[in-house]
Amino acid sequence: MQTNFFRQLANLNLTGDLQITLRPAAEHRFVLSVLLHNEQCGDDARKLIPPLNLRGTAEELDNGFF
Repeated sequence: MQTNFFRQLANLNLTGDLQITLRPAAEHRFVLSVLLHNEQCGDDARKLIPPLNLRGTAEELDNGFF
C-alpha cells in the first residue's frame, strides 16, 4: 500500500507543530482533531483558534481530509 499523507502535509508548508488526534467513536466512526501550535506567531489571537474537528467513517475521512 502506498499513500501520500506526509507528502500532502509537506505541501502545506506549515510553521509550528501540527497535532493530530484520532479518537474512535460509535458505529465505526471517528473524531479527528487537528490543531496547529505556532509559538513563533506574535499575535495572541493564535491562542483563541479552536482545533478543527471532523467526524466520520474511515472512508469519509480518507476522502475529505485534504
